[in-house]
Amino acid sequence: ALRGLSLIALPAAFGSPQAVLDAGLAARRDVVGAVQATALSQPAEGHAALLAGTIEWLDDGAGPARHVLPLGDPAYPAALLETADPPLLIYALGRLDRLRAQSLGIVGSRNPTPQGQVNAAAFATQLGEADLTIVSGLALGVDGAAHQGALDTPGGTVAVVGTGLDRAYPRRHAQ
Repeated sequence: ALRGLSLIALPAAFGSPQAVLDAGLAARRDVVGAVQATALSQPAEGHAALLAGTIEWLDDGAGPARHVLPLGDPAYPAALLETADPPLLIYALGRLDRLRAQSLGIVGSRNPTPQGQVNAAAFATQLGEADLTIVSGLALGVDGAAHQGALDTPGGTVAVVGTGLDRAYPRRHAQ
């Protein structure tokens, strides 16, 4: 399996994801070793079904614009490149400009006091009005309140989710 360092090393060595694929096994092996270089030569198990599902998701015209951002895409968030294991792909809904905007994370309890929830929304609204993008995890409580507070501001909001964009959790936060 490919790891984050390989995902960064290969495009850095060859210039682009397409150039990595075009380089051939021997050239890739010189950069990341035989096991990881060989992994790029064979489609992953279930690849066809995953690709078909992704294309269907991208083609669904309902709601905000849909995007798949591979590592190396100009819209890929620069801050993620500074992590130890950046994701190979990011699935995104909506305004891509917010992925590279000045941002601030607001996270907290899933079971806040009523005042805590009001405060999270109020902070997010004020910061969003100052064109800061509010980033949170879409969870119940403080996260959801922060997203709601920033939603209609110039800064907007970015939800970072681990469930996939087709499975919003909690379900009531899908919209």
